[in-house]
Amino acid sequence: MGDVTSVDGFAPRDLASLVWSFASMSIDHPRLRKTLGEGVRRSVRQLSAIDLASIAWSLAILQWHDGILDQIADATQLLPKRDLPVQALSNLAWSFATLQWKTASATSLLETIALHGERSIGEFRAQDLANTTWALAALTHRFAQQKAFMDAAANAAKDLIEKSQKHPTNPHSFTPQGISNIIWALATVAVSSQKPLLDAFSASLELQNLKTWKAQELSNTAWAFATLLVMDAMVLDTISEMALQQLEHFGFRHSANLVWALATLEKTQEPLMQAIAQTAAANAYELSPLSLASTAWACMSMSVMCFPLLDVMAKILFRSPVDDGIATMAIWTLSRLPDLDLAFQLVHSAQWRIPPLSLSALLEACEQRGISQLRVLRLLAHGHLKPVVLDLLDTMEANSSDRTVKSSDGSLEP
Repeated sequence: MGDVTSVDGFAPRDLASLVWSFASMSIDHPRLRKTLGEGVRRSVRQLSAIDLASIAWSLAILQWHDGILDQIADATQLLPKRDLPVQALSNLAWSFATLQWKTASATSLLETIALHGERSIGEFRAQDLANTTWALAALTHRFAQQKAFMDAAANAAKDLIEKSQKHPTNPHSFTPQGISNIIWALATVAVSSQKPLLDAFSASLELQNLKTWKAQELSNTAWAFATLLVMDAMVLDTISEMALQQLEHFGFRHSANLVWALATLEKTQEPLMQAIAQTAAANAYELSPLSLASTAWACMSMSVMCFPLLDVMAKILFRSPVDDGIATMAIWTLSRLPDLDLAFQLVHSAQWRIPPLSLSALLEACEQRGISQLRVLRLLAHGHLKPVVLDLLDTMEANSSDRTVKSSDGSLEP
């Protein structure tokens, strides 16, 4: 099948079916790409929205990052709105997001999808809603129509969940991936009307049967509740129970997101957090700096101590380039230890600029322990002001030493 050299005899719709067939069977070849690509380019303006969506889906499955996508986007925009079924819109959005295609043509199409989708929200099936909300959130471009669609999607998803409670065998109910994608998308875009949907999800928890949920679905759902600051003990307890049973299937990023969510909502799950911390410590060099720091931060926030994790985090972050957020989490975490040596080792030896705000936790810890804060303030001296600041700190330290000596020999009143 990889020997196709010409598609001249194919009608446009048959060509779309051919591309879909190759994608469904994961058949890919450079010559095949060239031949099919040329055929699609010639016939793109003759294709229906469903055929255009089918080709876009095929390109996403085969990971073809090709300019054909812009032609598909432009051709879809030319079709009358009445010829844009929501399933086609959903598949188009999913395809462009999967390929992270962010051209001007793609952005214009997504705005059309959001606008038309909001007006046709009652026609969306559960899978269509899940695909479209995930796609609009996964593409980082934000626009006015997006929020309006997300608000409408949140209400529509709530209604579908409530209907599924009355008719559990409904084949059009949300899949675990579908409902977790919608909740994740609403949290990512920070939709304000998500609370009724989350309440409906919580009320349907027994129906959802989280035993069948995969690691990413559990992790993303917990992350979304935490990001939206919605505390639901039953949801978090159920997710934690399921996660502990299948922790070996969790990727490091999913584990880090889960433990971060629990700490953010101040929900203690010590057996789960200890298990995640120990796994992270044993595999620390495979974790990203963000996953490592957020796991350590979460455990320390909930007073779940795992010293091997803290030790290895400090060693890794000495030489890893990190952003201000990671630095702040790491320094805050180490500043909560009884002994501040590890925190000082990190800030003295790290091969990255110390963000000033990240040192506030260390300054506070020094004050609580009666340790001179001047040692921390020296770390803030950088740039052209460094000599002036260091001279000032030397003077302050000298004055502090003088006061200590005078106080110790009794020559001054306390």
